[in-house]
Amino acid sequence: MEKIIFLEDREIATDIYFDYIEDILTEASALITGNRDYSTMNYIANNVAEDMQELDEIIKDFNYYHTSDFIEALEKATNKKYKMYRMAGYCQRDWNYLFYEEGKLTQTQLDYINDIYFGCCGEYIDQSEDEDNNGCCYLVTDSEYNNTEELKKILASLSGYKAEAIQIGRVTGYRQIPIYKYI
Repeated sequence: MEKIIFLEDREIATDIYFDYIEDILTEASALITGNRDYSTMNYIANNVAEDMQELDEIIKDFNYYHTSDFIEALEKATNKKYKMYRMAGYCQRDWNYLFYEEGKLTQTQLDYINDIYFGCCGEYIDQSEDEDNNGCCYLVTDSEYNNTEELKKILASLSGYKAEAIQIGRVTGYRQIPIYKYI
């Protein structure tokens, strides 16, 4: 059986993939805090509040609120029930709060948003000799799988290949070769 190789790229520009989660965030009337800089918001869905001026005042004073007080003020301004989810990446300083309309997001969606937002995902590039698929990239978030076999099944479902035929190439290090100019 021919092996189909997917090369993993972990150094992807995740802002490109923000489009994947923007619709989910808009549907959930979401706000994302400005990572430890509580006076800012990194993201505000355009349908959060009809009276944006009142919301602006709440956001401006976010650093003076306890999160439960912020939720209460947000609910008052929007007439919607809100919940908070603490997002986290792999570094100690990678964390934000996501406020979203109650009942609008599942745990799977919260995990997906978290992974895309903090770059906890990999892009897998098809290296097969199939002209139609060679070079195709598939984004898989870390919360979607627990081991290599599960990852292969996900890539198989995305690409149409058999999971048994998939081999994943991961970067294990770099080699640097000096180049000399003789003078």
